[in-house]
Amino acid sequence: MELAGPHARVQSHVADPQIYVALDSGDDPSADYIPETAKDHFRIVRCEEKKGNRIVGVVNIAVYGKVNQNVTYVETKVEPVSGNWVKVTPATPMPPGEYALVELLGKQGINTFVWDFWVNASAPENANARKEDFGQGR
Repeated sequence: MELAGPHARVQSHVADPQIYVALDSGDDPSADYIPETAKDHFRIVRCEEKKGNRIVGVVNIAVYGKVNQNVTYVETKVEPVSGNWVKVTPATPMPPGEYALVELLGKQGINTFVWDFWVNASAPENANARKEDFGQGR
């Protein structure tokens, strides 16, 4: 699985980001799980640079049909938050670099839709980040 470009558009300025995900199976039985079982389905992956792009994982298929996945997982904690929301965090701080949050689909492997991010304390501000304005005295 390859992502275009050398860096993700979203930057984490901390080495231990908290990523919030709303679970929605969308009528897909392989993604039909609850917050308490989501820990078996989400992982953070360290991406590798190759020819100006980022590689999330390599899937090798032998001529006789055996599938082998080569992915560098980061030890990850997944905790229920509220309703169908979960919080995904690395178990230990991550060194600067390119990462992706992936969804594991059991025997089907990794969902090809991933959420990529760049851990870089000196990165510029995220231009499209949602910022809450709670105002004074509220």
